Amino acid sequence: LHLLNGILVYFFMGRLLLSKGEGGPPLSGRNYAGPWERDASIGNLLPLFAALFFVANPVQTHGVTYITQRHGEMATLFYLLSLILFIRAVSGKRLRAYPYLGSLLSLLCGLWCREEVYTAPVMFFLYYLVFVAEDWRWPSLSRGLKLLLPHVALAGLSFYLGVMTAWGWTFEPNWRWGKGEYLLTQASVIVEYIQLLVLPLPRWLNADVDFPVSRGLWEGYTLFSLGVITLLLGTSIILLFKRGLSKEGKLLAFGVLWFFITLSPTSTVITLQEIMVVYRLYLPSIGFCLVWGICIHRAIGYLWSKGGLGTRGALRAEVLVFSTILLCYSVGAYEHNKVWKDEITFWEDTVKKSPMKARAHYNLGVAYQAKGLLEKAVKEYLWCVRDGASRPEEKVRKERSYSRAWNNLGVICLEGGRDEEAMVNFKKALETQPENPDAHYNIGLYHLKRGDLEEAEKKFLAALTLNPFHAKGHYALGYLHSQKGLSDKAITSLEKALELDPAYEEAHRTLGLIWLNQKKDPKKALVHLQESLRLCKDPETLKTISATISDIKKWLED
Repeated sequence: LHLLNGILVYFFMGRLLLSKGEGGPPLSGRNYAGPWERDASIGNLLPLFAALFFVANPVQTHGVTYITQRHGEMATLFYLLSLILFIRAVSGKRLRAYPYLGSLLSLLCGLWCREEVYTAPVMFFLYYLVFVAEDWRWPSLSRGLKLLLPHVALAGLSFYLGVMTAWGWTFEPNWRWGKGEYLLTQASVIVEYIQLLVLPLPRWLNADVDFPVSRGLWEGYTLFSLGVITLLLGTSIILLFKRGLSKEGKLLAFGVLWFFITLSPTSTVITLQEIMVVYRLYLPSIGFCLVWGICIHRAIGYLWSKGGLGTRGALRAEVLVFSTILLCYSVGAYEHNKVWKDEITFWEDTVKKSPMKARAHYNLGVAYQAKGLLEKAVKEYLWCVRDGASRPEEKVRKERSYSRAWNNLGVICLEGGRDEEAMVNFKKALETQPENPDAHYNIGLYHLKRGDLEEAEKKFLAALTLNPFHAKGHYALGYLHSQKGLSDKAITSLEKALELDPAYEEAHRTLGLIWLNQKKDPKKALVHLQESLRLCKDPETLKTISATISDIKKWLED
């Protein structure tokens, strides 16, 4: 997906640089690139390197290597495809029907991927006015609005069906910051985003940024950031309305507005749970790559105009500068990808860069626990419940990481035979977050281990009430029912566990034994025990399952 997007960025940049006005000739390389370039190869140089900057920037590792963000790549693919088809449809004197319909279809696909795609009609309209009509007067405005009316209607309908109807237009308020604080903080975040795009050093790239919240307008960095944003946006808007503006000036303004408009769904008035996340830059970075490429291009052109470089020398210098930046980006992306080697390296890097963030410590503890490094896991969990809890802005009673840390400490104690200590930790987990289903489930295991089946059942049911998709809870309830001789209830719960997790080995084994011993159905028992044999990793358990399967086969043969 990322490579496909890089190809689309190349074609999109090419269309931008070679766009033409209504009835006018295409703008040649000489028009947009500067009078010193006579070589036709320069026509592809700028789009090529802008696309390569997009592909290789280390910032993109957060949108590409983080596999669950693939919807961001999909949204960008449909966004670009829709825009390229729209450009194709409206660039001539007559509207081309098939590209126009393709643009609508691509937009529809993109709208169901990610919220940034709702900005597409705005960017399409801006493109039409700047590069096609080249006129902000009413006739051009009217035609542009008519062309975009189906796109706007499609976006509105998608928003109604996908947000207002599906979600009921109810958004849980953020307990850590208000709308005003979030908006002010985003000014500083945007400046940090720009810094990362210009200089994406791996040491600055962090998957879980602990960004300070702006509590007032008069904070120094907030004022500075607002000034930078106002300067960039104000200059871009003024340039767009300036008559006789050069093609490069239009491209610079368009690139800056692309960055801010595509970033607006996550960095303006809509209050989100995360202040700063690097993968949000995936689509906005296209505008940055356009501006970055043109700025370098014009700097070389300025040196040529002053007589510092010959025509060929200027071309070679531009290629050298572009190639050097691309090499640095590539090396940075390669190095930063090492962080994503596994969960331990990933969260160790995050804790190093966000040492005071509880979630990072908790997730590192989970990674250690999964690898059997229990001492290190305990250390991280204890940081969460002690040092992390001392931060007043975290509001411990509403931060899930603390409850989960107490719960996991209890699991380690329970597995180590320290049942009473485990119970204390589970209770602290529920004190911190009463709706923690894992804590209820683990307290149920504690009671099950002690033979108190009634109390264990209450806790398992409480866990499943809070989370009906808790596969372990369904399994535990099924196992408990099998111990009480309630085979039908046990089968129902175990089948639900397998529906949620088809590779749940213990559920297959227990279900197979119930069908064999309680329901006297060896054929159904054989199906589940064979699946258990395939999934099981414990050598001793494998021997027992194999012997049981052999006995069943002999029974069926007899």
